[in-house]
Order: sequence, then C-alpha cells, then structure tokens
Amino acid sequence: MDEADTNDVGAAANKIKEGAAELHSAVMDQGQEKFETLCKTADETIRANPYRSVAMAFGVGALVGIFLFKR
Repeated sequence: MDEADTNDVGAAANKIKEGAAELHSAVMDQGQEKFETLCKTADETIRANPYRSVAMAFGVGALVGIFLFKR
C-alpha cells in the first residue's frame, strides 16, 4: 500500500468514528429523556399514592428477603 491508500483508509476510519460518535450521542440523549420522563412519572405516582407506594416497597422487600434467605 502506498501513502495515498493509507490516507484514504485513515479518512474513511475517521468518518466512521465521527458517525459512531454522533449516533452514540443521539442514543444517549434519547435514553436520558426517557429516563427523566420515567422518573417524573414515578415521582407523580408516589406522591399521588404514598401509602400504596410504601406498601408495595414493603411487599417487594419482603419477597426479596424471603427468596434470598430461604434455606
């Protein structure tokens, strides 16, 4: 391979790298938006039903405890 081919390969690799970085950034932004929406929904649900939320947390904790410490 001569120097021109090496430069072409390097330029192609840089384009792929830039495209991957842009895709990564877009996916991360979308994931962050979804996560924030889920957090807001969870917060609203917990504030609307605090006793139910505490009961569910207790129940899940009890089940996890039973399954982890079952002999």
